Amino acid sequence: MGKEIEYVLSSPIRALPDYKIENRKSFILSASDEEQPYVIKRESLDIFNVRERDLAAPNVKKFFY
Repeated sequence: MGKEIEYVLSSPIRALPDYKIENRKSFILSASDEEQPYVIKRESLDIFNVRERDLAAPNVKKFFY
């Protein structure tokens, strides 16, 4: 069985002008298998939301005789 990884996401962080991080448009993400956290943009949060419609159905054509 695969390794289980726990992710922790902060609330939106305030601007950090020295690092060009816009106010409340980024988050801090930490993972249990990593030593250092990551700063991610709000637009990147979509990778954590997997919906059934996002999973592509196989392109199979059925023929009836």
